[in-house]
Amino acid sequence: MADLKVSICSTQQGVGDLQGKAAAQNQKLGKRLAYLLRYGAKKEGLSVSEKGFVSLTELMTHDLMKDYSSDAVLCEVNNSVSCSGRKRFELKIEGKEIFVRATYKRKFEMNPFHEGTHVYRLREVCLRHICKNIELYSLEEFPDEYLVREIIHKMKRDQRLSNKALENLVGPGLELLDLEGAFITEKTLNIIKRQGFNLKNLTLRGSGYLITDHNFVPLMKKLSLLETLDISGCSHLTSISFSCLPGKLLHIRRLLMSNVPHLSETDVIMCLEQCQNLKYMQIFGNKQLEEHSTLQRILKVAKNQGVYVATVNR
Repeated sequence: MADLKVSICSTQQGVGDLQGKAAAQNQKLGKRLAYLLRYGAKKEGLSVSEKGFVSLTELMTHDLMKDYSSDAVLCEVNNSVSCSGRKRFELKIEGKEIFVRATYKRKFEMNPFHEGTHVYRLREVCLRHICKNIELYSLEEFPDEYLVREIIHKMKRDQRLSNKALENLVGPGLELLDLEGAFITEKTLNIIKRQGFNLKNLTLRGSGYLITDHNFVPLMKKLSLLETLDISGCSHLTSISFSCLPGKLLHIRRLLMSNVPHLSETDVIMCLEQCQNLKYMQIFGNKQLEEHSTLQRILKVAKNQGVYVATVNR
């Protein structure tokens, strides 16, 4: 009997290990698809339609897909959802050809090479030089916001987005700043307060190690033009921070507050009722808000205010 129990436990452990490996493999595939279908397809030399579709046949020729079958990719496309329940990918069939794309966040980077060669385009050479020597350039007043945002994106992706770089990049012409995945410090926040006063879209997602009531409230006082704010994962924030939002952010339209453990029903309803221009709020992943009755009360207020709320039961 003891041998049988050991055998059963070993089998269960083996099944668990296999399931864990399969989950890790699926997560890896999902990340690779997200990279190619949101940002990297053009840069990697794949053909992309005007609406963001990539041929499955061509996609499967890329090195990132060499460990996966077409069936595995299609399974991921059909079944992958975000933590809010939103489908990440979709497909269409034209004749005998299958095309796939990301359903949101598509912002393809240009192929850095001249077509059919490994010769960098002049634009890419210039951007690489600026990123490498950002301390030589003062771009706070540069009028092309798109290029400044691209430089910030490149430097963040290459883990080279320092405070010195931000000092030379953030200025009155910059309206969108995404710091998700960047290493930020108190000095970073001071740069934003001092130079980013025209920002309309700010992402601090995942900065829970730094963002607190002490530095968040003064930051909001300086960013009165914000229309979109993402503080998802900022786990140290409390009602002190949430209560300042209606009074400081008079133009706020989109408020993303998923995985913020101290966010309460009172905080959410206060923002819904007092943020006069609010149209969208994201609050999934917050345990205090998961009870059905709590969600129903929040959704009732949201409906009366004309705000769409993305919750855990989406």
